[in-house]
Amino acid sequence: MDGSVMQDTDLAVLLHQVQHRTASPEIVSSDCSASPPAVLPKRVAAAFASTDGDSDSGGDSLLRPKKLRKPTDSGGDSLLRPKKLRKPTYAARKEEIAALLEEHRLLQARLELLRQNVGIPTSYDHDTLEAAQRQQRAMEEALRLQQFALGNTQSLFSKHMNALEPNPLKTYIHLTTDAVERRNTLLSIRREKLHRCYQFVHERLHHIPETSPYHVEERYVNAKGDRIISRFERLLFPGVQDVKQVFNALLFYLTNMEISISETLGHVTVRDDIDAVETRVSNHRVVSSTSYGIELELNAVHCYEYYEKFEEMGGQEFAME
Repeated sequence: MDGSVMQDTDLAVLLHQVQHRTASPEIVSSDCSASPPAVLPKRVAAAFASTDGDSDSGGDSLLRPKKLRKPTDSGGDSLLRPKKLRKPTYAARKEEIAALLEEHRLLQARLELLRQNVGIPTSYDHDTLEAAQRQQRAMEEALRLQQFALGNTQSLFSKHMNALEPNPLKTYIHLTTDAVERRNTLLSIRREKLHRCYQFVHERLHHIPETSPYHVEERYVNAKGDRIISRFERLLFPGVQDVKQVFNALLFYLTNMEISISETLGHVTVRDDIDAVETRVSNHRVVSSTSYGIELELNAVHCYEYYEKFEEMGGQEFAME
């Protein structure tokens, strides 16, 4: 009994020494995996063999220092290569927004092309129309301001013309009671009156189209208290043959105006022809009584002239009164 206990104790001591010797790096040799020495008992040798066999499964590997693994080519490159940085979120979103905007631009251009092919107004047409409308409104406003300025100028002209003395058509004459002297005086002013009349009417209607009717009339009181009527009228006579026909109709009205006044106004009108020089100059007096008992008197001198070829009108037919 004691002998077996001693043998077990000796076996444990030897096994402990073997393990201690194997774990110590100073006594480990290259032939530590060789078979145990022959002097060891069989049980120690068997224990040593089992211990050496278990080293491959992890027992001895825990006691041995780990060997450094040599870096391979791929592993070395991965260690030396810098780590790839991840793109920031704001940069990725910025690129995505730019791509979407470019896609929107292309789709918008395609839509405009399709609208143009179909005939639907495009945004460019709308922009052009709005620009034209803005320009038109600006031009209308500028034109309106110019019209106001012209109205102001016309007011100044009217004020000047109404107060103008002497009147460009006014001629001072003195007719005596002698018939011969009166006739000579009227004949002497006839040519001058017709010339002034033509000049004034020509300048007054110079820029007004000859083929369009025109009528303007001003009534005012001058500084002397006289009531003045200034009237300009252009009448068209469709269907007439020539100027001579209109001239004869005007002469007939002037020589029979008392009849026209009586028929139109219902006034009793009397005409008194003072003198008539071959129908070229007429001096007459017209008296008209209204229904209210008011008498109106008119003393007038009319000068007439008919030209088959008037030089200042390019040799055309012309007449003045």
